[in-house]
This record gives sequence, structure tokens and C-alpha cells, in this order.
Amino acid sequence: MLDVELCFNNIEISNIQKEDLVCIQKWSESDDQFNFEQLYERFLESYLSECEYFLKIIKNKKLIGIIKGRVEFKNPNEAWIWFYYLDEIERANQLDCEIIKKIFECFSKEYDIKLFFTRVAVNDEIAIKFWKKIGFKPLRLVKDYYHIAGKNIDMMIMENGNIDKKLQNIL
Repeated sequence: MLDVELCFNNIEISNIQKEDLVCIQKWSESDDQFNFEQLYERFLESYLSECEYFLKIIKNKKLIGIIKGRVEFKNPNEAWIWFYYLDEIERANQLDCEIIKKIFECFSKEYDIKLFFTRVAVNDEIAIKFWKKIGFKPLRLVKDYYHIAGKNIDMMIMENGNIDKKLQNIL
């Protein structure tokens, strides 16, 4: 697992440990996209891969979010955000942008990341609006990638290239 540790404004972002999974499971019970088996599998994937990250986001000692992805060391280096979940209250307070900015700054500095990518379901208008707000643009569409509640849903891959110039504009 890629080692990440950030602290700012009473927020701590660090690697999820096995003992965190029960707390994350309870926190995520309202989201039908999670189940413990999948959460544990995602944890193992990131734990066993030196280029993946699976991070908990803590504010004032309380879990408020998680983010998972992968760093690929290419020319230029890139980071993928597989999923990013944050409490609704924190999203309403624009903390979602601040957290992403800090993660981007860390990855740019520590791992020389120049390109960031994310993926979203095409029917997730809130997520698409968020990623566009911070400079992501649609790159390509993958048909029928997700299978949720008995329906096939397309996935949109979005890119935020040349991150050095865009970091100042995120907030």
C-alpha cells in the first residue's frame, strides 16, 4: 500500500488499517454500494499492492470519508481515484474540494504526479458536477461498466491534466 499521511485543519488523512474496517462498515451502512465482503476485498487489494492507496479521512477524531485509488509511475506519473466518499455535511461545507486539493498537492510533491483521473457512473450527476468544478473533463465512456440494482450503467472516465497549473484554481 502506498503510504499517505496528511494533517491540516483538524483533518487527518491516512492509510486504512484492518482494525478500521468495522468503523468504516458502520459509517457506510447507509450506502447500498458497500458491503463488508467488498470492503474487505478492497482493503486487501490496496494492502497487497505497493501502488494503491485506501485512505480514511478523519475530522476531529470522527470518520468523515474514504478515498481509494492507484498511482501509476509512467511518463508522466498519474493517479487514479477509484472512489471518493465524504459525509454529506462536509460536502455541503465545500470540504470535499479542500481535501482533494491537499491530496493532489501531496501526490504531486511526493510522487511527482502530473495527471489525475477518476471514474464515475454517468447517472451520478452530483459526482460529475463535483469533478467538473475542480477541473476534470470527460475523457471517454465505457459502456455497461457498472451493474447496480439489476441495471447496466456506463462509466465516464474524467481527467484533470497538467495539475501544476490547476492546483491554485481548485478552491
